Amino acid sequence: MSDEFTFGGCNPSDCASCGAGCNSAEEHKTITLTMEDDTEVECAVLTVFPVDAKEYIALLPLDENGQNESGEVYLYTFARTENGDPMLSNIESDEEYAKAAVAACLDDNEGCCLKHFPGYGNSADTHNGIAVDNRSAEQIRNVDMLPFEAGVKAGAPAVLVSHSIVSAFDPDLPASLSPAIHEILRDELDFDGVIITDDLSMGAIAEFSPDRDCAVAAILAGNDMLCTGDFAEQCKSVTEAVRNGTITEKRLDNSVRRILKWKMDLELIRTE
Repeated sequence: MSDEFTFGGCNPSDCASCGAGCNSAEEHKTITLTMEDDTEVECAVLTVFPVDAKEYIALLPLDENGQNESGEVYLYTFARTENGDPMLSNIESDEEYAKAAVAACLDDNEGCCLKHFPGYGNSADTHNGIAVDNRSAEQIRNVDMLPFEAGVKAGAPAVLVSHSIVSAFDPDLPASLSPAIHEILRDELDFDGVIITDDLSMGAIAEFSPDRDCAVAAILAGNDMLCTGDFAEQCKSVTEAVRNGTITEKRLDNSVRRILKWKMDLELIRTE
């Protein structure tokens, strides 16, 4: 596989003239990268766009250990191409990818986030509905969680938690709403960075929590940041939970401190 990569800044389906979705040649930007270390691609791709890379978070999929070609995440397994071949030619394991990708992001002072903890395996698509992972705790710890452990040790500042119900750890709650899953991340992996939910408006959560108070459950489970397409309603629920004491000020302060530290590390907030 060649170590040369070309990126375009637009959607190919939107532009017949240049194939990159731009309105003019001036707007079309591409970049060709030839690298000894393919993991730098994760950071360098953002240079295509006319924005500060620190406005984005690189989401690093470390959990994609699915071996079933019909599984939701198979094409992302080990950063696969559509032909099923590993995309990064010089990386031999998910743990190596985790360490190298995190290191590349930190070197470029780019925010990054490992996902989807504790691992996706061959679970169904949580965008569409509830997904249950019935694998053993031993398998998940010895396979899926290893790249997360490597990424955390490499200094990853954030971890995104999946919506799958991981029955070996918590048979009742999606991982994103499960205190038990968050305790594993905090205590077993010794992670003290920012924990982020997957999108709370996805089908798995909509089916599980139709009363729309999932944001409160997510904070109580241990998440620091919430992703949601239903911000207005979820904000109301969280505000009410703070007012009635369901969510304590101390609980919020712990998350705010982690988020502010991350922003200061990225120099989004300057202390001088």
